[in-house]
Amino acid sequence: MEKLNYTLKLNIKSIVLYERLTQNPFASFTPTIENVLPLLYCMLAANNEFTSSYEETVEYLFSDEKFLSDLTIKLESLLKFQGQFSNATFYKEEIEEEYKEDKNKSNEEKPIFISQLIPILVSDCGLDINYVLEDMHYSEIDIYIHYRDEKNKSSMEDKRFWTYLSMLPHIDSKKCKMENLIEFPWEKDKKKKEGLKTIERDKEKFLEFMKSGALKIDNNNNTDNT
Repeated sequence: MEKLNYTLKLNIKSIVLYERLTQNPFASFTPTIENVLPLLYCMLAANNEFTSSYEETVEYLFSDEKFLSDLTIKLESLLKFQGQFSNATFYKEEIEEEYKEDKNKSNEEKPIFISQLIPILVSDCGLDINYVLEDMHYSEIDIYIHYRDEKNKSSMEDKRFWTYLSMLPHIDSKKCKMENLIEFPWEKDKKKKEGLKTIERDKEKFLEFMKSGALKIDNNNNTDNT
């Protein structure tokens, strides 16, 4: 097996192969030898005319310590480069929320595989499949998924708005608000978060009030305000 002139790219295509080979999501990747070797193999297989199996590659190609060391150094550099952008995944929570496992079945979260997101990137976001597989950075995914989600939300809210307008002549607008037609999940989540913030804020006010000594209780269980 030739050890020279291999292209080593950490693109989406190589990440998908890694997930299929290891059956683990790339999001859980840690730089251990058990993970590094499969990832190096998939990076070689995805970007070169490469037909050797993983076992053959480990036995013949990765047995050369210098060659393996050079590949590992390149991989470390690529991970460091892309990691500086991955640390700024503004919409990571939104992606994870969409792929949570049914809580009625399990409290554990379903892991996100990159292969699940490729159809969304191509069909919903309009990205070219070759760009996604060959040139797209892992750190870009959350931006496009957020764009898709915001676009879908806007479309659904517009439909609700026009439906409400068409019903106005036949209903009492004081009793039936637009949100009464249908309340979207993100609106429910927003109310829940706002409610939790209010509870926490009131709790802090109550604790401050108690610490101030403004409320005194005498031995006869009578309450006096000072």
